[in-house]
Amino acid sequence: MKYYSYRGPEPSSDLPPEERPNFQDLEQHAEAGIVKRGIARYLFSRNPERSIKVHTCLGAPVVRAVLMGTYGRLIPRSGGSNYRTDPSKSRLEAATRFAVGGSVFNEAVHTALVAWNTEILVNDISDGHNFTVSAIATGVNAALVSLQRYNRARMVVRVNEELEAGATYRDTYENYLGIDHRAAVNYEATLAKIKPDGDIPPSNDDVACGTFSLPSEPYA
Repeated sequence: MKYYSYRGPEPSSDLPPEERPNFQDLEQHAEAGIVKRGIARYLFSRNPERSIKVHTCLGAPVVRAVLMGTYGRLIPRSGGSNYRTDPSKSRLEAATRFAVGGSVFNEAVHTALVAWNTEILVNDISDGHNFTVSAIATGVNAALVSLQRYNRARMVVRVNEELEAGATYRDTYENYLGIDHRAAVNYEATLAKIKPDGDIPPSNDDVACGTFSLPSEPYA
């Protein structure tokens, strides 16, 4: 059973289901400069479902099970950490917080360790030393990098599910990438400009097909 203790207000969107944003929409409407937008572009897969499948094939679920079955037992369930979502926040905010925070910090740490251990491994091989320990350390940290990308993709999928269900962010929730209530407000403002009379204008391609849709980039 998932540990989930949030009992605060659950703000909901007033948008109809077909107009509700997904994670990429919020990323595109985030109040962030070019550097932070570049960071977000690097961190978040255009296709989180595919990313989950790739890292599943690389063994990320097995690594996760081993990690949470050992070290994870030492982490309190009553609060958020770099290895658990925060049960004191709504599912939307907890998933977003982990995606932009915990998984990013973990990946940075293990990426640095991969680089360091790889250097040691190369030196051990070139010097003719026993390289078993450095090889294992390199492999373990590479697996943990893959795990962070797997977890991040899972959190993005969860965010999309919550947004699709009508959840939104509290006015007090913000993060350094701007994927928060400010992005939601900007997204709704863009919608208002696109359809000032309450109708969504068709694109040229849609006119030819006789269908109507919001102009947007594919999340792929």
